[in-house]
This record gives sequence, C-alpha cells and structure tokens, in this order.
Amino acid sequence: MRLGDRVPSSYSWVARLIGWGVGIALMAALSLAMARNQLGRSAEACLGQMEAPADAENPTIVRAQRMAACIDKRSIFPATLLFKKTRLLLEALPSAPCEYVGTWRAARTDSVYRVVLSDDGRFEARALVDDRSDGVPIVGAWGVVDGEMVWLYDEGHVWPPDVNRIHPATGQLFLLDEQNGSQTSYLRTSPPSEGRCAP
Repeated sequence: MRLGDRVPSSYSWVARLIGWGVGIALMAALSLAMARNQLGRSAEACLGQMEAPADAENPTIVRAQRMAACIDKRSIFPATLLFKKTRLLLEALPSAPCEYVGTWRAARTDSVYRVVLSDDGRFEARALVDDRSDGVPIVGAWGVVDGEMVWLYDEGHVWPPDVNRIHPATGQLFLLDEQNGSQTSYLRTSPPSEGRCAP
C-alpha cells in the first residue's frame, strides 16, 4: 500500500471509532473534573450554612444534611449526579443498627482506639495507642447505610463525611475499609448496657 492509495473502508471505520472513543473519553474526563471542581466550590460556599438548631436530637447529622442540601441546590448536572450517593447516604441518617451499638476496640497498623457507638447515632473514640493523638476524644455521629459506615465529626474534619465499606459484623467483630486502602478491625469489648439495643 502506497501513501496515495485509498484507505480500505474497514480501516477508516476503525480509525473513526478510535477517534470517537478518544474524544468521548476526553470529554468524560473533563466533565468529571469540572463536576468535582463545582462540588468543591459549592461545599466552600455552604460551609457557613451548616449550623443546626440547638434543640436538634443529633445536631451533627442535621448539620451534615443541611450541608448536603445546600451543595445539591447550588450544583448542576453532572455534579449533582456525582454527589447523589453522598446526599442519599446523609438523608438516610440516623441509622444505628443494634449489631454495631456498644463498645469496640478499633485497631489498625498505627493506632488503637476505644470506640463507643451509641444507639442514638452518636460516637466517642479515645486513643489507647496513637502517637498523633492529643488525648482529646473524637466525637460525632455515625450510621450504617447500604453496607457503609458513615462518620460525621463534631470538630476538625467536618466535611466531607468519612464513608467506609463494612465487612459485616459477626457479633463480636467487623472490619472497615479505610479511604487510604487499609483496614480497621473492630472487636466488641462490651455490649450496650442500656437503651433500645441492650440485651
């Protein structure tokens, strides 16, 4: 085949398909980047509107739900599609299944915490072993939705929610997949002593 010869039609269709595929992939990547940028700008604008009413049963959850509603309202497609899972997770809270309520020993490679998960959707974590801890307990709200543990913090990292895939509880143990790819194991140290989940 010489340079001036006509390209066989099967080759031209393959070249067109490859060209269209590359173009669509580039447009999708650009749309995703723009959606993430818009969600970041919306979250920044909504941070000041996160206050929950003082009489709310779980103000941390109410604050996060208000934040999600604000972000959703300020966003347009495709950002709203990208944000939908987070919004639906937060709308499903509070959700504190009894199999997770109680006191747990949470361990990962560099730290060990005593974590109390209450039946009202609140939690408190105290470091037993962690060189980075200042000794102040970590408090906030928790819930389980569609096989994922949702953590909302009262102080510090308040947005976005910390969402971890759960390897289901066996009664005394469950595992969480952390955002960084590591796992945290939760070993029950005591069941709840009072409330709707007490034995």
